[in-house]
Amino acid sequence: AASVVVNQEIRFPIWWRLRGVGFYDVGNVFEDPSDIRFSDLRHSVGAGLRVELPFGLIRLDWARVIDPREGDRLSRFIFSLGHAF
Repeated sequence: AASVVVNQEIRFPIWWRLRGVGFYDVGNVFEDPSDIRFSDLRHSVGAGLRVELPFGLIRLDWARVIDPREGDRLSRFIFSLGHAF
């Protein structure tokens, strides 16, 4: 298996331990490295909130697919703990 992942993110303070984020993601997963085609990369943009607590990071993000394909969900919310990268 092979994957291509590119993330760009801008973070900014909102209040106390609350942070905001805007991001642009590009990527996909391929069965074999020889299958990688830049035309098959998927693009999304989004925004999120981060709460920085002493025991870790709480994240809530919303992402939207830029060029949706048939059957794609256009957007989604993602809740997670810890840093993505």
